[in-house]
Amino acid sequence: MVRLAKPGDLDLVYELCREAMGKAVYSHLPYNEYDARKMMARLILSESVWVTEKVDGVLMACIQPVWFNSELKTSSDLVFYVRERCKSEGYRLAKEYIKWAKEHVDWVCLSISFGGDIERTEKFYEKLGFVRMGGTYLLRG
Repeated sequence: MVRLAKPGDLDLVYELCREAMGKAVYSHLPYNEYDARKMMARLILSESVWVTEKVDGVLMACIQPVWFNSELKTSSDLVFYVRERCKSEGYRLAKEYIKWAKEHVDWVCLSISFGGDIERTEKFYEKLGFVRMGGTYLLRG
């Protein structure tokens, strides 16, 4: 089961996001716990964080205007992470997010920023109806 996160879930959402950060290509960057918790709390209150019922998975997103037309809105995933033992919940988590996004934004962008099985993740995104549009490139400083 998937539901919107509640303020009482903040510590568990933080723990999941911290785990996700540890697996991301940018895990070497400085991490500010205060800023992370502040952002998560704001997103939970704006109803744009979904969790699995036992809070073993999280999808956190934000809405922003499109740079070339402020009337258009896009949603980007900030964190989409499901613990290994409950990977089947990832599909339900993504479907709830997509259902919400269709009511709030003009398009949705999902990304892959971890060192895991990228081809498997791409197939998962395609199963959800997403198509590949370009890529993300990282230059480490």
